Amino acid sequence: MSDNAFQNKIAQSGSLLSVAELNVSLGGTTILSDISFGLSAGEFVAIVGPNGAGKTTLLRTLLGAAPFSSGCINLLGKSVDTYSTIERAKFLSYVPQSREVPAGFSVREFVEMGFYAQGYRFSSSGSIAESTQSILSNADLIELSERYLETLSGGELQRVYLAAALAQSSQIMLLDEPTTFLDPAHQRKLVSILTNARRENSKLSALIVTHDLNLAVSFAERILTLKDGTLVFDGAPEEFCDEKLLQEIYQSPMRFLVDSQTGKKVIVPALLDTDLLDTEGKKKSEGQSR
Repeated sequence: MSDNAFQNKIAQSGSLLSVAELNVSLGGTTILSDISFGLSAGEFVAIVGPNGAGKTTLLRTLLGAAPFSSGCINLLGKSVDTYSTIERAKFLSYVPQSREVPAGFSVREFVEMGFYAQGYRFSSSGSIAESTQSILSNADLIELSERYLETLSGGELQRVYLAAALAQSSQIMLLDEPTTFLDPAHQRKLVSILTNARRENSKLSALIVTHDLNLAVSFAERILTLKDGTLVFDGAPEEFCDEKLLQEIYQSPMRFLVDSQTGKKVIVPALLDTDLLDTEGKKKSEGQSR
C-alpha cells in the first residue's frame, strides 16, 4: 500500500492513535504482522493473547523503543516519525513489565521525573510540588514518598511507576502487565488509581497488556487479541466471552460463571482435565465402598 493510501486509511478512522498494516521483524524473525487498529480519546483497550504473541513488542513499537519494518503509526493524523522524543512523550507514557529500579532515588523524586516530558525541572515551580503531592496522595504513596525505590515491595513499586506515568500527563498510557505478581489487594488498588485517573480526565486513553482476562473483560471497553503476531480479534468484551473463540486463541477450554453483583461473565480456565477428575473420583468411590 502506498504512503498516501496509509494516510487516507488513518484519516478515515478519526482516532487519537492509528496503526495501519504494522509489521515488525527482529533478528530476521517476524514478531508482528499486518496489525491495524485505532484508539480514540477516552478509550481503554486491553491487549491479550498467549505468551509470545507480540503484545509487549507492540507497546514498545508504539513507544519508539522498537523499530517497525513497514506500515504506519499516527498520532492525531501525523506519523510518529515526525515527533521528537519529548513531543512523543507528551502523547505516550509507559509503565513497563520489568521493574529495573534506579538506586538512590526517593519515591517523590522518581514521580517528579514524570514532569520532564513537559519540559519542567525539579523544583522549577511551586505548582510542580503541589501536583506531585496530589499524585502521591491519589496513588496512596504519601507515607512512602521519602523512601528509596530499592526498599519498596513489588506492589508499592508498581504504584510508583504508575504515579510517574500519571505525572507525565500524556494522552495515552501504555501499561505492560500492570497487575502481574500482585496480590488481590494491590491489584484492586492499582485498578482504583486508574479508575480515578479516568474520572479526573475523561480524555485519558490507555492500552493495557494483560494476561488477566477478567481484568480485560471488566475494565476495558474493547479487547484486542494477538496470536502468533497477528490481530485475531478486535471487539467488545461481551463478544470476547465466547467459548469457541477462547478455545481457538488459547488452545485450552474455558468455563464461564456469572458475577452475582455485576451480572458480567467471569472467565475460568479449565486447568484440570475433567476426564482425569472423573477417573480419580471413581477410584475414590470404589475404594470407599470396599
